[in-house]
Amino acid sequence: MLDMTWKPNTYTKIKLGASRMTRESSQQLTSAFITNTYTVNAEHKITPRTQIKASYTYDNDDIVTAQSRTDKRHNIKLGLDHSLLTWLNISLDYKYIERNSDFAIYNYKANIIGLSLTTKFK
Repeated sequence: MLDMTWKPNTYTKIKLGASRMTRESSQQLTSAFITNTYTVNAEHKITPRTQIKASYTYDNDDIVTAQSRTDKRHNIKLGLDHSLLTWLNISLDYKYIERNSDFAIYNYKANIIGLSLTTKFK
């Protein structure tokens, strides 16, 4: 696993990551698979209470079955966070996910919009 964080100034943070993991499958007749993941995340504070964020993740899954397959996933996420109060945040996110597989049945594309309120209790 690799994680590197670069802060070019006090209001911007860029994080690079890479990992290789073995996972168990939830699909019937499928054993474990190996996932290689590469990520880039960026956060930038526009004001002390508002920040924009962006991330890109690439996953490569080598799935071991009777008919082995490789899945490649691309995840792109863009978002805006705002602190309404010291204990209440609101977030708006857009996420695009695309999976390409050796078998066409496993290919998909998704566009997701999320709105969330987060509270902090101390």
